[in-house]
Amino acid sequence: MENFFKVVDENFQNCETQLKIKNEKDYVLDQLLVFDFFPFDLLLTRFINTRWELLPMAMLETIHEALHSYRNFFLPIHQGWHILRINPTSEANHNFFQLVEAAAQSRQEEIKKIGEDVLAELRKVSYTITYSPKSS
Repeated sequence: MENFFKVVDENFQNCETQLKIKNEKDYVLDQLLVFDFFPFDLLLTRFINTRWELLPMAMLETIHEALHSYRNFFLPIHQGWHILRINPTSEANHNFFQLVEAAAQSRQEEIKKIGEDVLAELRKVSYTITYSPKSS
């Protein structure tokens, strides 16, 4: 989860960098920008395959909120980035930059707070495993 939220932060930083590229003609990009959606897919797959019935309901609700917010917010940016790379002159690029501006301006703190809540809930979880060998 910590790695997931690091990637979320990197995606927000990529939004800010993308706006600099758009607005500053002399901006030099020092590395390739990647809006990374893989950690979301990986986390969602692991979450679905986990014995979630063993997890506290409050934590499940917080994780659901985090995954839902991230997906709704970054999936259109992730898809728009692919369109921009394939066809830089597409009219769809205007919507892409509106999404990026929204990301850079508004939701970063909200999603960061959700991430902190998720991590706080996860740190509360503890389990005890008891082994009882079968008698012959």
